[in-house]
Amino acid sequence: MPASWELDDFSRFMFNYGPPFPKGNSRIAGYAQVLDDWRLEFDAYRHYGLCAVLSVEPSCIGKPGRIGLLEDLLAHMREPGDVWFATGAEVAEWWRGQATTNDLGDPERSRLRL
Repeated sequence: MPASWELDDFSRFMFNYGPPFPKGNSRIAGYAQVLDDWRLEFDAYRHYGLCAVLSVEPSCIGKPGRIGLLEDLLAHMREPGDVWFATGAEVAEWWRGQATTNDLGDPERSRLRL
């Protein structure tokens, strides 16, 4: 699945002194800002018909205040009514049913799935 730092809790909530990881982020982010960022990212993924993969670690998200943040994000994701919540296995099974074969000699066709 296409993971990204934008929808990952580790980079937002794991404290470190240095070097900052990712660069510029050496402290725990504010919950309201994280929720706002995640909502905006999700909305953009949905707008473009992309697969948004939220990555959360129990040691990061599993705090009382952060669980509320996750519940708020999931409520936001449910609002449109057309979002598919699926496991990686379910997405892989769907893809196998949709995919067509590409000429492996043409990397551009493979990349664009034409």
